[in-house]
Amino acid sequence: MDVLDILYKVGYTDLKDHGKEWRTRPLYRSSDNNTSLCINKTHGGWYDFSSRQGGHIVKLVKLTLNLPTVAAANDLLGGANFIDQIPKKNLYELSETKTFDKGLLVKLRQEHDYWLDRGISLPTIKNFQGGITFNGRMAYRYVFPILNEKDELLGFSGRSLTDNPDFPKWKHIGSKSHWCYPFKWNHRMISETKTVILLESIGDMLALWDNGICNTLVTFGVDISASITQLLLRLDIERIVIGFNNDEDNGLVGNNAAIACRRQLMKFFDLDQIDVCLPLSKDFGVMDAEQIELWKNTNRLTSQIPSPRLK
Repeated sequence: MDVLDILYKVGYTDLKDHGKEWRTRPLYRSSDNNTSLCINKTHGGWYDFSSRQGGHIVKLVKLTLNLPTVAAANDLLGGANFIDQIPKKNLYELSETKTFDKGLLVKLRQEHDYWLDRGISLPTIKNFQGGITFNGRMAYRYVFPILNEKDELLGFSGRSLTDNPDFPKWKHIGSKSHWCYPFKWNHRMISETKTVILLESIGDMLALWDNGICNTLVTFGVDISASITQLLLRLDIERIVIGFNNDEDNGLVGNNAAIACRRQLMKFFDLDQIDVCLPLSKDFGVMDAEQIELWKNTNRLTSQIPSPRLK
């Protein structure tokens, strides 16, 4: 009996083929998400992105059929020893998240001229608790603390304040693979709209936020991390908008980077759930309020808070 036989045996007949995995709706709980449950075709290891649980296929059988023990499920399968075949570490588990001492934040000087000069309003920029520093690894940068839903400090993202071409525009400290930023501040907007706009940088996020478009997540590049993917699945997101920069980045030109991102997301979402909506200019940071409003209306997006620029 192989994995597919077992899945059919316990009722998983509506399976979507995703290469090395099957995707389907979990039968052990109420759900209308047809891709939330991921099952490895070879060894049956599974993960439920919405409920954030997983394990070997015998455990899945136990849950699905509401059996009293894993042993009872294993007996039902004729003693097939699938338990030992799954890798010890689930493919979708993330490594332990490193956190930083929040006492470090008092070292950030509350000077926001850089962003004010770029047209971001003071209420917007102060919302994210950043500031400048002239010391340490983030010297001569405006630094944003990366805080999660539990208000834990996962790292820092710093924008250069210099014009030196040899000085990287953005620098990050911490594990970006664990960042879902700025979900601490916009989880309500994202949950209510069921729509997420993926952006390359914090600068893009600030520009949209300042115009009332707050259901955004920053990817810090042109790849989608496992943490962001898991979050999108857990929230049963209905629409994903890719708003990557409309310029050359990592050898990919604007639309190509977004298409590559869409291809990555299609492992987990249907094509009609993913839209590529590039900014009208190079990036959102150089667009004025009227251009952002036009972009928003053209792509059928809505505001979540009154825009300080347009009211």
